[in-house]
Amino acid sequence: MVLQNSPMIAGSVYDNLALPLRLQGKTLSKEKALDILDQVGLEGEYLERDSQNLSGGQQQKVSIARTLLNQSKILLMDEITSALDPSSLNEVEDLIRKLHVQHAITVIWITHNLEQAKRMGQYAWIMVDGKLVDAGEISVLDHSDIPSVHRFLKGDFS
Repeated sequence: MVLQNSPMIAGSVYDNLALPLRLQGKTLSKEKALDILDQVGLEGEYLERDSQNLSGGQQQKVSIARTLLNQSKILLMDEITSALDPSSLNEVEDLIRKLHVQHAITVIWITHNLEQAKRMGQYAWIMVDGKLVDAGEISVLDHSDIPSVHRFLKGDFS
């Protein structure tokens, strides 16, 4: 799971990458750490950087890298680009596309950004007031037959 706020523990990028393995009683080799940084588009020099001094986009990439170390086949992301500038948003979207293809990872992306959902998604679940009200191919975001979904997608929250 990758969260919106990319929580970082105090310490280096290496310390943050090593955390999930350490919690499992394992260690992270420097080689594996460098490889996972490369996979998310960060140079090896980031390994020793203080995680608190990274930009939002860099922190999000470290958070994604940390999640990838678990080698899960499903990646759940909750609003991971909502606080990013447009350039960082594009970088993260490109990264997720690449990881999806290269690692055959199923991506579940929670977003309020309908344009992003259309760019990134193949299938959509639409929730209104915490309830699943529609689901289908991504085109459901443009052509729902359910009145509450239609109003929601048009921004009518009355």
